[in-house]
Amino acid sequence: MSDKRNFSYVVSSFYVFYPLKKETLETFRDKIESKGRSLGLVGLYLLGHEGANATYSGLLSDVLTFESYLADALKAHADSEEELKLEFKKSPSHFQPFKEFRVKVREEIVTLGREDLVPKDRKRHLSVDEFHEMLQRDDVVILDTRNDYEYEIGHFKGAIDPKIKEFRDFPEYLKASGLPKAAPTLIYCTGGIRCEKAILAMEEQGFDNVYQLEGGILKYLEKYPQGRWEGECFVFDHRLAVDAELKPTTKFKFCPHCGQPATQPITCKRCDAGAVVCTKCLEASTHKETCSRNCAYHFQRRPDKKGAPQEKSFLAQKLTEASGEAHHSG
Repeated sequence: MSDKRNFSYVVSSFYVFYPLKKETLETFRDKIESKGRSLGLVGLYLLGHEGANATYSGLLSDVLTFESYLADALKAHADSEEELKLEFKKSPSHFQPFKEFRVKVREEIVTLGREDLVPKDRKRHLSVDEFHEMLQRDDVVILDTRNDYEYEIGHFKGAIDPKIKEFRDFPEYLKASGLPKAAPTLIYCTGGIRCEKAILAMEEQGFDNVYQLEGGILKYLEKYPQGRWEGECFVFDHRLAVDAELKPTTKFKFCPHCGQPATQPITCKRCDAGAVVCTKCLEASTHKETCSRNCAYHFQRRPDKKGAPQEKSFLAQKLTEASGEAHHSG
């Protein structure tokens, strides 16, 4: 079946570990925010002394204008003479997946809870082709560094799920994992940034044969949409996930109760509206067989009383909130 959606927007993301002057971060934040908004972009841009991590969306011409501006802007606020290399990952969207363009200053541009653990150089990056080739081997350990709900909707064939709720739990997982420290180990994440710190955490604990996927899952799917990837890839914006062709998911919806990916269609027990709820919420309580938190609350109090359908879908509600900051990752 052909996809009839109008993909008029481009979603672009990048990260760079590149020392920036602490004393000018606030000024730099204002400049980046002003530039992005003047171009009509929406998204989230994280800045810190260790570098930048961003995902944003707009018309292709505006995205490219913004990206041509970024290199000089970053160099102007650099705290070193290091060479700057930016690599952008792009995918199509038929809607704007953020509410507005925001720039935040953070201690870490990806939160491991270790401000001292900053990548200083390239640590055993594998190109997409090299990673794909190693995935075929029987002697490698494939370790997902993402959260459990990300793994659940898609992962590389044979990958281990660390079952963590957030990235800062990864070092503790390693300590208790019992994984063979000398075995060749492939690690991956959405865009590559988590692996940059994960490999350092693994080295601290004696893992000395670890390789990371350069550019992450998004870069892999650009070249191997029918490769070793199974399922879809969770993303931290209102697309929720992208399929193997990097297009916004048509399979998953936001669960109205927990916000996680959902596939179970229901008829709301309070207002009779159709909705999609995740399996975990349905299994947790009968009052979650409702289309919203509001209906769940009222149905729990008065299961015998019907109510009017909700005026906004879960996605519409999310798009009116300044959300996404705590979960931005890659």
